[in-house]
Amino acid sequence: MPTRREVLDARRKVCPIPVLMTRRRLEQLEIGDELEVIVDFPASREHIERLARQEGHKIVATQFEGSAIRITIEKGQKNL
Repeated sequence: MPTRREVLDARRKVCPIPVLMTRRRLEQLEIGDELEVIVDFPASREHIERLARQEGHKIVATQFEGSAIRITIEKGQKNL
């Protein structure tokens, strides 16, 4: 079964809002699905990547496009 890919636009939001939005959306996905999170604050990128790693997910890519930062996360088995 192919993985699902969703996009979460968290631009113009400051921490911790993008992190909370990312966590909530990841909880709704199945293992193997991908979530692309778009932020525009470098600190948000750092916090989201840390969250993803701590919870057992994989950072597939991080792309910088002007002021936007796109973080692609593959949902993994959540760490307990």
